[in-house]
Amino acid sequence: MRTIVKLLPILVIALLAVVFPVWSQESQPEQTSDQETTTSSDQSEQATTASSDQTEEATTVSSDQTEQATTNSTSEEASSTEMSSDEVSTSIDSEISVWTSHADKDSSKAEEYGQIPDGSLVDNLRANIFMKDDRHLDVRARNVGLNDGIYGFDYGVIGRYGIFVDYRKIPHLFSKDGETIYNESSPGVWSLADSIQGAVENLNPFPPVSNEPNYTAALNKQRDFISDWLTQAHPQDLALMRNRGTVGFNFSSSQNWKYGVEYFRENRDGTRPYGATLGFSWLQELPEHIDYNTDRLRAGLEYSKKGTTFAAAYEFSGFNNDHEAMIWDNPLRLTDRATQTVGDGTSRGQLQLPADNHSNMFSLSAGTGVGRGKISGAFSYNTWKNDVDLLPYTINSSLPQVGLPASTFNGDLRNLTVNFRYYSPIGAKGLFTANYRLYDQKNENDELLFTAFSPLDASVTLDDEFNPLIAFKTNTIDLDFQYGLTGTIRWVVGYSFNRWDRHEREVDKTDTNTFRTGFDVLASDRITLHARYQYDRRKSDEFDLELPVYDVIPLRRFDTAYLNRNLFRVIAEFALSEKSTLGATAGWQKNDYPDTLYGLQSSDYWNAGVDYSYAVSATTTLNAWYEHSRNTRDQQGRQSSGSTPSTSTTFDWTAGLEDVYDTVGLGYQMHFKEEKCRWNTDLVYAHANGSEDLTGGASIRPTGAVDLNNIDDTEHVSFKTSVAVKVFPRARFVIGYWLDYYTIDDFSENAIQTNLIRVTDPNT
Repeated sequence: MRTIVKLLPILVIALLAVVFPVWSQESQPEQTSDQETTTSSDQSEQATTASSDQTEEATTVSSDQTEQATTNSTSEEASSTEMSSDEVSTSIDSEISVWTSHADKDSSKAEEYGQIPDGSLVDNLRANIFMKDDRHLDVRARNVGLNDGIYGFDYGVIGRYGIFVDYRKIPHLFSKDGETIYNESSPGVWSLADSIQGAVENLNPFPPVSNEPNYTAALNKQRDFISDWLTQAHPQDLALMRNRGTVGFNFSSSQNWKYGVEYFRENRDGTRPYGATLGFSWLQELPEHIDYNTDRLRAGLEYSKKGTTFAAAYEFSGFNNDHEAMIWDNPLRLTDRATQTVGDGTSRGQLQLPADNHSNMFSLSAGTGVGRGKISGAFSYNTWKNDVDLLPYTINSSLPQVGLPASTFNGDLRNLTVNFRYYSPIGAKGLFTANYRLYDQKNENDELLFTAFSPLDASVTLDDEFNPLIAFKTNTIDLDFQYGLTGTIRWVVGYSFNRWDRHEREVDKTDTNTFRTGFDVLASDRITLHARYQYDRRKSDEFDLELPVYDVIPLRRFDTAYLNRNLFRVIAEFALSEKSTLGATAGWQKNDYPDTLYGLQSSDYWNAGVDYSYAVSATTTLNAWYEHSRNTRDQQGRQSSGSTPSTSTTFDWTAGLEDVYDTVGLGYQMHFKEEKCRWNTDLVYAHANGSEDLTGGASIRPTGAVDLNNIDDTEHVSFKTSVAVKVFPRARFVIGYWLDYYTIDDFSENAIQTNLIRVTDPNT
């Protein structure tokens, strides 16, 4: 019944889709609509984060079974102009809406990267003032008052100077119902009450021997106690906010010379979930306290005259982390001991967090004409440095405390980048392009002799080991040629050579040769075709391991193993009639690793899609599209433990993963009553289905591995519709509906549901 209720608005809209075109055709003659252009001023985002471990994830956001009924009223596009003289003018463009929403489940997914508004909202606002002497002021705002708002202004004289300011907020909401048993006693230190830690520890006073009945029974009591304890956890915020600001100034002393300076700062503050551990089978999820500051200062100049250009720039980037390390208590123990099983040895764990660092970069670029062609080049030199206070090998007081080789580690990476490009026409129909790129990263870090190693604060191994000074250099040459075979067919062909020279890796050198070709065909005014094919072949030199004993398992990392890759892609467009068009795409990529007995064996990707557009009338357009993609990966490994790897195939395992994605969409746009009314509707359905075929040798699992037929099984439905009515020449009323709904029925979701915390009495 709930499903019928959810789909009722869709059925009503489908009925209106049949009635409205008939009514509109009877009410007015067919006419061509004028395109409306909405101006938005979203400056290009510049992100520089000097942290060593930070990459911003590109993520697809979907709502978690959330119905959002949006009433966008008074979508006001006011464009007013005031003329005080022939030299001064003002224009204002704005879009204002009123929202209301309803959610079946208040999940973080719907608002992971921006809150859903409730009430009135200034979607967009832009004001431009043009003054005498070519002076201008531009003020802009978007999502005013929301946690993903954007604000800024520009002021200056056209062709002389300009000042700009940009401020934006980027949220990341991880969860709305986070809970934890820990309290942050000081920044980055997560503690438990000593009385509770002691009570849990006293439940298991036996030595940590896994085959001791008393120890095993007492360990179960500890786990039951913690299960009950978790039900009393307190709420914990799990969200980040990135506040980013940029201010800049540019100046032109003449038509040929330009100068500029820019300052950028970002503060990233909040908490995010972090998986920490005190043993290989004892995992705790903790809130990691984030407080990062990134600063960047850039200054440069440019010169251009008659096709000759020159530019020079300097950039400083600095990263600061207010927290050097994260420390957390062990729920199982209040006191340390030297022996442990499943994480019951140390009373605390410790983790190094991203360290403060800074960089300096100098860059030069130039270009000029040479004969019929042009040559250009760019050079940059960059240094990254940091000074890190080394943490002790372990904070477990019962383990041997071995001295560090130094109190501070000095990091120093130096990057050199060189690019050259030349292109020139060949004859009347050909064009030749050549590119060369050098990237050289030198490692000038301190090389220290570490005499101990302590995994998870559980034990200490007295082994001598230098920290690796990993470095690499790449050289790349690209040659491309295109030629017009006829007035409608163009042929393209190219070759690339790429060499990696690596330092302190198991492979010193890899070479990749690439051949590519393709055609662009304009068969007629109704048919166009673009086709590309590429073949890559990568080889590496002698494989060398620091510990030759492991070479009995010929494992090759995927980025250095031999590789044969084939890629093909085609795009076609057809004008079926004056009212309808059809587009089709297909792509295929096959990666084979021929010399790799263990590791990644192959990975294949292919996709196909079609889109169709039909003009029902001069006022109505229908769009439909479908895309199918399939990804497969095959891996093989051998399970080993200890210092001597297994030589028996009974320890081998394989994993074959397949992911299938299907997406279908429907769009409907209509305008009538002389552009006074518009109706837009979009419906998207997506389904992801994945499976994994597993095998395991008899020594790993005598009964055989269990296949996972639903490693991924997700359905997503998104439906949006809105009707806009122009009630005044500069004002529009909009009412809309938005449904976003998805279901998950995969292995991990079902496993979570069937393995909920068991609340028991720890005294039984």
